[in-house]
Amino acid sequence: MLFLFLSQGCLATASLLSGPMAEISSSNLNIAYSNSLQNNSTCSAIGGKNDYFIQNRLRSFGICHSRTQPLPSVIDVPSISPWKYPISCTTNATIRFCTYSSPKFANNRGLSVLTKPEIANKISKYKSVQRPSTRDPFRAFPPPFEIKELPGRGLGVIANRTIERGERLFAHAVMGIFHNDAFLAEHEPSYREHEDLFHDAIDQLPLDSNELFWDLTSHEETLGINRVIGRLNTNTFAANFGGEGHSVIVPETARMNHDCRPNTMYYMNHKSLVHYTHASRQIHAGEEITITYIDPLQTYKERQDAIERSWGFKCTCSHCSMPRAFRKESDARIKLILSLNKEFENIIKADFEIEDMLGKAELLVSLYEQERLTGSMEDPYRIATLAYAKAGHSSEAVKWTMKATEAYLISEGNRQRIVKDLELL
Repeated sequence: MLFLFLSQGCLATASLLSGPMAEISSSNLNIAYSNSLQNNSTCSAIGGKNDYFIQNRLRSFGICHSRTQPLPSVIDVPSISPWKYPISCTTNATIRFCTYSSPKFANNRGLSVLTKPEIANKISKYKSVQRPSTRDPFRAFPPPFEIKELPGRGLGVIANRTIERGERLFAHAVMGIFHNDAFLAEHEPSYREHEDLFHDAIDQLPLDSNELFWDLTSHEETLGINRVIGRLNTNTFAANFGGEGHSVIVPETARMNHDCRPNTMYYMNHKSLVHYTHASRQIHAGEEITITYIDPLQTYKERQDAIERSWGFKCTCSHCSMPRAFRKESDARIKLILSLNKEFENIIKADFEIEDMLGKAELLVSLYEQERLTGSMEDPYRIATLAYAKAGHSSEAVKWTMKATEAYLISEGNRQRIVKDLELL
C-alpha cells in the first residue's frame, strides 16, 4: 500500500485523446467500453470506425486486456439476477470459480465478485445487491482530511481539523470481492484461466471505479506479477463470505499508509457491503491518518518481516523507529499480552482465583495502553468486563462494559460479542 497515484486510466476528459482519438468523446468511450463488456469480448468487439484506436487507448491505460485464451465457460444470467454480464467460469469441475458483476450496485459504483457459484448465490440475495442504494453513506459527512504528498511516503491522508475518537472517516461500498483460493501461483496449470477471470472482474466495473482501481499501485509489478493481481495483493482487505476467506477492494480506504500503531480501525458490514473506518483515538490537525496492514500483536522483527514480505518496504513508523532498548521493552510487553490473552481464552468457563483474575485483567488493560494499541482495546476491555462480572463487582463490570461497547463499535460496528458473553455468565 504505497499509495502513489499513477496516471493510468485517465479517460474522463477528451483532452487526453490525440490523433484519430480526438474525435471520440469520453461518453463515446464509456458507451464503447460498456458495449464491449456486454458482448463479453473484453474490448475486442468495440464497434465503429475508430474501434482500433479505442481498443488500444483502453489497453494502454490498463483498462482492458487481451485474453490469453477464449472464455472457458459462460453462464447465461437469469433475468431476475443482479448480475448484468455473462458469467465466465473456470473449467475445473472440482472447485469452480466464476466472475459476477453488478454495475448498478451502490449508486453505479459497481461490484465484481470472483468466487464459487454457491457463495455468489448467497451474495446475490443481499438486499444491498438486489436493490442497490442511491445514497452514498459517506458524502453526508464533509471529509475532515486532505490528501497530500508526503516526503518519501507518496500520498497520505492528513487531518485538516481535530478528529475525535469514534468519528467516522470513511464509509464506502466495496468494489470487488475475491475468493482467496482463486489466487494461484504462476506455475499452477489453471493460472492463465484464473488470470483472465481477475481481468474480467476489473474490466466489468464502471469506468469511474475502474480508474479508481488502476490508480492504486503495486510493489509486485517489479517482480513480474500480473498487474491486476499485484494491485489486489497490495491493496485488499480480509473478509469472510460463506465461511471462506475472501479479499475485498476499497480504493479510498487503501489510500491510507501503514503504521504499526495506527489511529484508525476499519470493518465491513457484510450485509450492506459498506467498509467503514473510524478514528480509534483523537487525531490532531496536520497528523497523518493511518491504518495497520498487519496484526499489531507482533514483535518488532515479526512486524518488519511481514511488511517486507507482503508490501516490499521497511516500516519506519514511530513505534518501529524507537531506540533499540525501547523496542526490546515493547517486544516483552507484546509477549506478555499474548500469554495473558491465551490464559483468558476460556474466562467464562474456567475457574480463577478472584484477586489473581482481577489483577491480571487490569494488567492486560495497562499493557495494551502502554503499547498504544488504541485500535484493539475491545479485547482487554472485554476481559476486564467478564472478570469483574464473574467476581460479582457489578459497578466495575458496568464501567468496563461501557468501554468495551465503544471499542467494539469502532472495530466491528456492533456490540454483539460483549452482550453474548455477558449472557453466558
